[in-house]
Amino acid sequence: MLQKIKVILLLTFVCLIAENKGQSVYPISPQVISGEVGTEFIVDVAAKDVSNLFGVSFNMKFDSQIFEVVSVNKGDFLGSDVVFFQNTDNSQGILSVGMSRKSGQGNVNGKGKLVSVKLKVKASSSNTSSQKEKTDESADNQNTAKEDTASKIYDNNIEGKHKFVFVIPQKGVDKKQFLDNIKNFNNSNYADLKIEIKESSLDNIRQLITLSGFDDKESAMRYFKTIVQNRDLYKPLGKASYRNFLISDKNYKIFLQDKNIKSYIDFYKQTYL
Repeated sequence: MLQKIKVILLLTFVCLIAENKGQSVYPISPQVISGEVGTEFIVDVAAKDVSNLFGVSFNMKFDSQIFEVVSVNKGDFLGSDVVFFQNTDNSQGILSVGMSRKSGQGNVNGKGKLVSVKLKVKASSSNTSSQKEKTDESADNQNTAKEDTASKIYDNNIEGKHKFVFVIPQKGVDKKQFLDNIKNFNNSNYADLKIEIKESSLDNIRQLITLSGFDDKESAMRYFKTIVQNRDLYKPLGKASYRNFLISDKNYKIFLQDKNIKSYIDFYKQTYL
């Protein structure tokens, strides 16, 4: 006999892209689900009584041993012609969603549906909770040391001007075409920002392409969420290993002295994501 379970969904918003910072009224419905293993259901994320909203991005965390995401569809609150992306990691229980109106469009006010997420119940919570607690505890112990080290190097105050950084190999990529792709992307989507592109060497095997012109973390994050979804832009890199990330102007100076990508990525994950 299939066992019925009742669950509570947790949404964690990592970045709100709106002119009036701190605005975060985003209810989910329903919040409590009763259903058998195998049941599929829809969870809506909506904006409620918001003003001057241009875009939003968030992580939805769920128990990956109980649920899996089946599909994600954008709502109509921000309009039909929007930049939208979603990335589902059913193994880790994280759904990342970002959506934004395009440059030149105005902000929106009021309430409406942002995203609809279809999830499926795949196991009973009573069969998975004990193992999950052990896994979480082990992961926490392993990550504590590296997070402490990263937080001591970099400034946790990440307000103010930001940069977007690509770290690419010195050889084996078509850098000229990659730069042209970035410039064309900026001209088509963010001409009003007047983004400055600078090339520099990180070491004898890696180089930096640094984009400046973002007044704050929110505008940089909006740019980040858009550009990483343009996969054609990255074709000149081929199969090369690369990194891209946001960084405050102050932490960028520290990064250039430290030159340790792993150290900054540890800080980046715990601070931005």
